[in-house]
Amino acid sequence: MSDAERIARIKELNKARARKYYEANKEAIAERRKAKRAECRQALGKAPRSAEKAPAPEPAPVAEPAPAPVPAPRPRIKRPKTVKQAQREAEEKAKTLAYENAVKIIASSDFPSEDSRKMYLHHLKTVKDILACDNLITCFQNAPEVIKALNDAKQKRDPTKGYSINSKKSYVQMILKLSDVLGIPLSAETKQDYVDAFDVLKLDSKEQTKARQEEAKESKEEPLTFQKYLPMVAEKYGTDSKEYLIASLYSINGFRDDLQLRLVRVPDDKGDNQLVVARPGHPYRILLNKYKTDAKYGIKTVTVPSEISKLIRSYITKNKLKIDSFLLGPNKLTGFISKFNREMGLPVSINTYREMLVSPVIGTMSSVERVQLAKKMGHSPATSEHYRAKKK
Repeated sequence: MSDAERIARIKELNKARARKYYEANKEAIAERRKAKRAECRQALGKAPRSAEKAPAPEPAPVAEPAPAPVPAPRPRIKRPKTVKQAQREAEEKAKTLAYENAVKIIASSDFPSEDSRKMYLHHLKTVKDILACDNLITCFQNAPEVIKALNDAKQKRDPTKGYSINSKKSYVQMILKLSDVLGIPLSAETKQDYVDAFDVLKLDSKEQTKARQEEAKESKEEPLTFQKYLPMVAEKYGTDSKEYLIASLYSINGFRDDLQLRLVRVPDDKGDNQLVVARPGHPYRILLNKYKTDAKYGIKTVTVPSEISKLIRSYITKNKLKIDSFLLGPNKLTGFISKFNREMGLPVSINTYREMLVSPVIGTMSSVERVQLAKKMGHSPATSEHYRAKKK
């Protein structure tokens, strides 16, 4: 081992011994050091460390200055639209017409009657559903697609059947009418497409009627008459039922869907259809103010036969109906009549009732009698031919 190595070794051993001694006596060493420091401080005239100075008083808080007010944002000045912007917005708005907005316009527009308004609204909803249409303007402007959709559409209540020729004819007529009411711009070509479609459907309807009449002539089966029909209704629903009362009323006159009859003691000038309530033993009277051909034939008065007057009196009592209420309700009866006849297994509608009234007698009538019958039913003598019996 060299001298330098020997010296380094001695230093390491001394450090180890000193460390070992300190660890064994560190408390005593600490006390000695503390006492030595106290002596030194005393010799220097300083207070011992244990006599700590009193803490200096905290400075009084200085109030922060109030924040400067934030100025309000300058109001945005809405600049007026330019002529081009206003014109562009008006053009875009004119290109859109939702069904809901169309209904509002129809509700505030003039129609020949409230029934006419309701009919157009009903047809519009059906066509809107068939076309799945959000914008009536773009839909109605595409006549070929609309006509194809109407021809291909199936009924909701029976998806195996399409809409009748007369229904499709009414829908096309509605489009032509409401396009004017709603201000939908149709080109001359588009309008002519709808007119042509209407004419085709009108011819098809006449051909269908003619074919049914020929079929009825060749059939050996006797047509349905009220004489056969009323007992069937009585057996199914009872003679005190709404169904039997409706069938009985249609057996006396060729009403259309006009029997929204308000009960009155004395006829008034409200212009609706009324049932004049009679004293016991006297017949009731039906006043038709509103019906399809009222402009030509005026107010029609129908005296109800005594047997049916008794049915009416009993029905009013049973259902506790009051003056100004409606005998059969305020709504159209077309759907109700078709429904209860389907439950009987019969394809009978209001149109069928008119056929049942005409068919048994028209073949044996004189010209004078045919004219009287036509007046009674509110149509022309030639129209009676369309109500000859069809095969049931």
